[in-house]
Amino acid sequence: MAGNNKTKRLALCRSRHIIPGVAEAIYPPTVDFTDLDEIDRQADRYVCQCKLDGEDIDLYVTGVQYPLVAVINACLKRKVKLTLYHFNPNDEEYYSQDLYQKDLED
Repeated sequence: MAGNNKTKRLALCRSRHIIPGVAEAIYPPTVDFTDLDEIDRQADRYVCQCKLDGEDIDLYVTGVQYPLVAVINACLKRKVKLTLYHFNPNDEEYYSQDLYQKDLED
């Protein structure tokens, strides 16, 4: 199964960085990093909704590791195509990193 027709552009955590053209985030500005189960549940709920809506995800990474891993795991579990975007401070631009998701390849 190839990627979907629509792509949702999201920040990992709201208000950690200004990301032009990206208004929505998976997590709030403050995340309780001790509640790993809730971080996993929130990622899974969000990714599940994207799957239901037929959307791939372009995720702008904001430097917090556990929430990022939770989203990657949820995308793998739900077979939602995920592309990560990282910030390059040298040119102040974002660059993409595709994840190899074997089950999404034809």
